[in-house]
Amino acid sequence: MVADRAEQLIQTHYGRVLRLLTRLTGSITQAEDLAQTVFLGLLRTAPEIEHPDEARIYVTKSAFNAWRQWSKKATPATLPADVEALLLSDEPEVLDVLAEKDDIVKILSMIHSLPDQQRAVFVLTVFEGMGYNQVAEIMGVPRSTVSMWRVRAVRYIRETMRYAEPVLREP
Repeated sequence: MVADRAEQLIQTHYGRVLRLLTRLTGSITQAEDLAQTVFLGLLRTAPEIEHPDEARIYVTKSAFNAWRQWSKKATPATLPADVEALLLSDEPEVLDVLAEKDDIVKILSMIHSLPDQQRAVFVLTVFEGMGYNQVAEIMGVPRSTVSMWRVRAVRYIRETMRYAEPVLREP
């Protein structure tokens, strides 16, 4: 039954999709709206997926497509004041690298200022831990394009950090 499959996808993937959409949109409120749209769509059309990696790709692709549609008509968002809610990170190493709330705002601002494709590739590879092949499938582009966008994103962030005030603290 479609509703049972959709419910399983929601229970398994909602937190990750919400984090992804929050990082892409820069707004927890917008991310919640988009996540709701994604999972309502899955309630209507959830296919039978046996392998967990296939489900992850399918749900991520649905979230990416919802974000892409939203970003075409959205005005650029500003980062919300509640940065901890923005991060929604369950990965302690991410927070270990970032020293204070101000540092988090600076880094997220850099990520949010990337062009849409570069930001999506950066978030999917760095925060979601996806490989280039998975990202290429989700975005519907060749693997080489994903690689190029990631290189450009990392270059931009490094250059911005080089000329900005120190963001990361020395251990």
